[in-house]
Amino acid sequence: MADWLVMLSGTSASTVLPEYHQLTVNPPHELCGMSINEYLQSLDHFRLSLRASQMEVRQPVLSWFMSQGHRFEHHVLTARPRTTVSAAAEWVFSRLGTWVRHFHFVPAVRADDPLPDSGDSKSRVISSIGGSDYFVDDLESNISQSQHLVRHCLTVPQPWNRQSLSLVDVLNQIH
Repeated sequence: MADWLVMLSGTSASTVLPEYHQLTVNPPHELCGMSINEYLQSLDHFRLSLRASQMEVRQPVLSWFMSQGHRFEHHVLTARPRTTVSAAAEWVFSRLGTWVRHFHFVPAVRADDPLPDSGDSKSRVISSIGGSDYFVDDLESNISQSQHLVRHCLTVPQPWNRQSLSLVDVLNQIH
């Protein structure tokens, strides 16, 4: 989201955009002065951009994978439109493929790409794979929907959630 905001600020000279730490809601379209459709189009454009493909893994996450990643079977679970899935999977496997073996996505409906299975949720995917020991996400709604399927739900700190622990402290809960 931070990189999306940087890209957006470079293309939107007339709009005053919030800083990343000011994104108190997700999706932040209203804070950014745009409709939900404009936001989704902009986000999807970013997801397919060169800038997105070159993003690095956050250092605490990479450090955790390097020291602890071998101890778990990792599944990546993302919610996004079908048109951006291959770019996301390529990014994940090129950076974390040493540890990640599974990639799942919840299809997000877009006006130009309606999907018949749009009712899927992350909790439904977790249920279909038989649950999990850990589920790490930045949206509290995904956490609450999945708690009955997962031993430990952990919220990644973001400005739009109430997680007060640092990313390092959250990752240290995985053992």
